This record gives sequence, structure tokens and C-alpha cells, in this order.
Amino acid sequence: MIVGATIALFGQFMSRTVEYKREGRRLFVENCASLIALEEDFRNRVWEERKLGLSDSVAQWDLSGYRLVAAQVRLTSDDERLLRSLADLRVAGQELGKSWRMGSLDSDELEVAWKKHKSALENFVAAAKRASQ
Repeated sequence: MIVGATIALFGQFMSRTVEYKREGRRLFVENCASLIALEEDFRNRVWEERKLGLSDSVAQWDLSGYRLVAAQVRLTSDDERLLRSLADLRVAGQELGKSWRMGSLDSDELEVAWKKHKSALENFVAAAKRASQ
């Protein structure tokens, strides 16, 4: 009887452990997806202002939401490649924002920042896919 109860308790423990890991993975993937969506939204807003002449689109971007999701990703991952790509993406985003605010619509600096940000975003997506498997 004691053996049976011990096996049942161990089974419950393992089930909860598996469920906890599954939930953690789900949240990690969700946070990475949110971060990617926010970065793509930022790029779209820069494009809208640059190509369509819209105003204040970039200023309305959800920077605080981005910071929250980026912090959640950092807290839920120990993957060095992912964290490095996240840091690179943050720097590329800052450079794109700076180039956008300080440069002209068609400056070479803006184009370089645009391409670096796209590359950094692609690297983050690849690292997130690898880390979530």
C-alpha cells in the first residue's frame, strides 16, 4: 500500500513538473512572438512615415510594451545566443530610431540602420526558434 501511494505521489509530481515546463515554454514562445511583432510594428511605422508621409506613427509605438516583453524574455531564457541576439536587436532598434529622428528620409545612414535592424530581427527570430525547441 505504501509503495502504491508513493508511486501515485511520484506520478503526480512528474505530471506537475511536465505541465510546469510546458507552461513555461508556452509563455516563452508567446513572449518571443510578442517581441517580434512589436519590432515588426516599429519597422512598419518607420516605413509609413518614410514612404507614406504619415506623422507621429513612430511616436505612438508601444515602447513600454516592448521593454516589458524584452525583460520577460531575458528572465525566462538562459540561452546565450538568444540573449545576444536580443541585445543586438535592441541596439539595432535604437540606431534605427536615432537615424529616423535625426536624418533625412533617404539618408544613407537611415538605409544602413534599416538593413541592420532587419538582419538583427532575423537573427533574433532564428535564435528564438532554436531556443524554443
